[in-house]
Amino acid sequence: MRKIIWRPFLFLVFILFTACQAEIGPAPTPVPVSMVETAVPPTNTPSPTNTALPQPTATATATLEPIPTATLVPTPTPIPPKDLYPGMVFLQDGIYVRVDNDGELQTIFEHPDVYIFSFSPDGRFLAYIERESGDVNLRNLMQGTDTKMLAGPLPEVRLESWWTAEPDWLLWSVAPTFDYVNAWFGGGLPLLLHLDGEGQVDLVAEPDPSRQLGTSPATSPVGGQLAFDMQGEGFLYSFDEGVRPFNPADFGLTLVGSTEQSLRNPVFSPNGRFLAWQIKDYQLWQGYEPDQQEFGVAVFDLQEGTAVSMPNLIFSAADHGYVPAMRWLDDAHLLLQGLIIEDGDPESIMDGNRWNYRSALLHWPTGELRFFAGSRLVQRLGDNTYLTIRELPQENGRSENGELLIENLAGDTVETVDTIDLSVRIFKSPDGRIILIGNQLFDVETRTLRPITLPDGLELVTWTAVN
Repeated sequence: MRKIIWRPFLFLVFILFTACQAEIGPAPTPVPVSMVETAVPPTNTPSPTNTALPQPTATATATLEPIPTATLVPTPTPIPPKDLYPGMVFLQDGIYVRVDNDGELQTIFEHPDVYIFSFSPDGRFLAYIERESGDVNLRNLMQGTDTKMLAGPLPEVRLESWWTAEPDWLLWSVAPTFDYVNAWFGGGLPLLLHLDGEGQVDLVAEPDPSRQLGTSPATSPVGGQLAFDMQGEGFLYSFDEGVRPFNPADFGLTLVGSTEQSLRNPVFSPNGRFLAWQIKDYQLWQGYEPDQQEFGVAVFDLQEGTAVSMPNLIFSAADHGYVPAMRWLDDAHLLLQGLIIEDGDPESIMDGNRWNYRSALLHWPTGELRFFAGSRLVQRLGDNTYLTIRELPQENGRSENGELLIENLAGDTVETVDTIDLSVRIFKSPDGRIILIGNQLFDVETRTLRPITLPDGLELVTWTAVN
């Protein structure tokens, strides 16, 4: 997330986006391989007029390396059956166990000397890196085999996204040399790898350490396209058309200000039709004058070729401000988290040692903006009803406690469910019906919270589907 002159601002951006970043570890030299043919639904995205990037190239070679894996062994547990749900994955001393459909704990991966990137959402795969060699491997949890995806080590590699809608691709960002790690806001280069190890696509054909990923790429949930920015310049990629520049003017949108514009943090809607970008004016980075602050959000209709922007959605009257994290809740609502709203006084964005964070819901395409009472949204519960968390005020420093709220934005009502520990992790079941908040379980249907008993000495690390 990349390239700024103002150091205090740099620190703020780092703090805000660290929680959303993909896992990082040493990595490996990509081995070019032939790309597998993939059918892609046609899109009607307007053809940009910019000069296109050199198209990605693909050559052949890749190896599948079966490696013996531990036999799945049921593990006795005294935990009440009602407290263990299929797909829960626990860790203890390098051994990963998962609850199967019968409610029993099964060993699925035993390898203490590795760094785990993540489990695939469908529960079929596990991506990890060997600490000693730096090799990036993919474990097929159904077959018990490993595929070497990248030979290590490399200075840095990140797993950006499991792109199973395409299907079966992994999107990585890889720093092939230390130049990429040391560059301002270095994000490496985007790289697609097929899960079977038989396909690789380098999205940037001519690497340049001075131009790399500005923010994390986005993949369309329905397949067909992915979006990324190279330090503020937007691009789209599809298998049938390759890489092409993303030009807002092709959608009839002239961005705010008269200086160079930046597109960052792309996010696709669930139906893949709408693409939201955070927008800002590079003039801001050069002077920080109050009248130059031009932060905002733009949403592009990839089917109709139209766009709507809110250029001054997020701004500050002094020399502070940033663009928030975004995600779609559905095809009509874009969640903006981590906003800082101030009233003209630079110090008002702080309350003691705490930032005053806000979350808001942007309705597309009306542009209506509604603010939440809570600073963090956990889950949408129904029409206009949301589960949020509000930090409780504390005299000195950041509070350790918060309130779990049920908010109805239409009726402007707020119901307090319970007080919670803000340090606990939150997990959601694959179907979204159950939310685990520490050792308490929230049932989305009944909207109730109850304590549960989890395995003693085991750490819950993720919640996947079970095949």
